[in-house]
Amino acid sequence: MIYYEITDAAGKILAGNMQGFVERPRYENSKNFVEHQNGLGFKGVFEQVENINIWVVVQNDKDLLKSQKLFRIAMDLYREIALGIYRQYKNEMNAYAHVLNTIQAQMKQKIDDFADGNDFSGETFNESVANISKFIEKDTTSAADLIFYVQKRVIDMRANLLGAEVIHSGEQYEIKISTVSLKRAILNQMHPFVDELTSKRVQIKFFFNDDCMIQIDKNMFSLIMYNFFSNALKYTMSESEIRLNYSGEDRSLDVSMISLKMDRSELSDIHKEGVRGIHASNIPGKGIGLFVIRRALELMGKDPMYITPKYDKTFTEYSGIYVENHFHFSL
Repeated sequence: MIYYEITDAAGKILAGNMQGFVERPRYENSKNFVEHQNGLGFKGVFEQVENINIWVVVQNDKDLLKSQKLFRIAMDLYREIALGIYRQYKNEMNAYAHVLNTIQAQMKQKIDDFADGNDFSGETFNESVANISKFIEKDTTSAADLIFYVQKRVIDMRANLLGAEVIHSGEQYEIKISTVSLKRAILNQMHPFVDELTSKRVQIKFFFNDDCMIQIDKNMFSLIMYNFFSNALKYTMSESEIRLNYSGEDRSLDVSMISLKMDRSELSDIHKEGVRGIHASNIPGKGIGLFVIRRALELMGKDPMYITPKYDKTFTEYSGIYVENHFHFSL
């Protein structure tokens, strides 16, 4: 048996099965050790490479314990695997950092457009507040627009951080079920996309009562709706409708829209990480949205979202082919 653990410089576990190594407490403080006889026992190696820690333990494997050459080959193999995992992890974290830095820069630019930050500052807190109040009183419309914009960007930032946690932490995320208003929860996550959907002349219509309540993890549902509307903005046809129907009896939410066509052959894989629709090749994206939705539903123990296209209702816009797609959520 071979146990291994890969951690970053901060001690975060990136991969491994070391929880199955029952003798771990004995060797925790001395991870380089040899304790075997006639092919039975343990041999552990701990290395630090490229800001990561690699700990490999071989237990009761006669060939690896007796042959230094075979043991070295196995260790080299695990080192290469560990480096590959770390580099992929680092690239993904850099991608999230880039997104967050971009959002932060957009927020700063919006504030700078409203007024020079130096004009806000004063020698005391009260003086700074008074200066800010003067700018707001001069142009309340621009001030309201700034607050609205910053609120949208905060939602974007929170969704990206939570998405990273869902993708990389997995089952370590603690689900907390509570009663929430379905319409309010959806409206909160629609917020960053309303202006652009309106500019595309896409109307959003609700077909359930305002007092409809559901039992859900608020963070996970927010993440689901954020990614859903992010996709809707990219793939929905102009001058169309997004229609939301909820059945309390079935506890199911059906969202229908005229959106980019998905062929039958791709429906089974469209939820996988990095997979993008055949007809979406000309639209920027990373194939993350539906994957995050799937993971969030899995963590809550819900059935996967499924899609039923109505291929008899086909439309065209520019060079794109659109159909009436129905997205089904069991809540």
